[in-house]
Amino acid sequence: MKKLLALLLIIPFFGVAQYNKKDANGKMHGIWVKKYKESHVSRYQGKFNHGVPVDTFVYRYESGAISSVMVFSKKGTFSRAKMYHETGYLMAKGNYINKEKDSLWVQFDDRGKVSYTDNWKKGKLHGEKVIYYEKNKQTGKTFPAQVITYKNGILEGPVKEYFPGGKIKMEANYKDDQFDGLVKKYHPTGKLMSTVLYINKVRHGWAKAFNQSGKETGRKYFYHGKELDGKALKKKMEELKAAGKSPQEW
Repeated sequence: MKKLLALLLIIPFFGVAQYNKKDANGKMHGIWVKKYKESHVSRYQGKFNHGVPVDTFVYRYESGAISSVMVFSKKGTFSRAKMYHETGYLMAKGNYINKEKDSLWVQFDDRGKVSYTDNWKKGKLHGEKVIYYEKNKQTGKTFPAQVITYKNGILEGPVKEYFPGGKIKMEANYKDDQFDGLVKKYHPTGKLMSTVLYINKVRHGWAKAFNQSGKETGRKYFYHGKELDGKALKKKMEELKAAGKSPQEW
């Protein structure tokens, strides 16, 4: 913050000749200020060391409000970033490594409240992403609406959804951006509402529905993504029984 204030105070006192310079190799060096074409507002202002951004950079909306602040390491490969809504509220914060998002990022709504967090690795989502409901007015707590897992930019791993009060709404697993395994959905009371099995990205086996009391109210059978009923279902059940498959595998 001290670096930012110093930069904002120093720049106005220098003439044009004191910044926007290049070194002998034609690389940006020293303090640079870029302005919007239609106004005198600085699009950004910051410092370069022979073409490498260092210290604090300040970016602005054309209105003059700060849009982002980035603090670079001496080598310019690492930076901490804070981005702002034009109203002044924080929009996001996180790190860049070699100009790519890395590690934990936090996103905020236009009132400064956390809307979601996610993890990055070399510019790709990697790890948990947590999306939040608005703060509960009665309890003062903020509950997650969804928790999902990424691996190198692809949905891979457990996913859970929640009701506003914090109870589980759905739980499943992803593989290669698709459901994989058993998908369970729940009533707001916490009782199981339905189950669907996915194998190789398609529904396979019995899909079942349950009422609030836990009683099964209906079922459908899928075979590698295709729903079977009537004679086709009866034939498949006979085949599975003859093959010695247990009812759970049917």
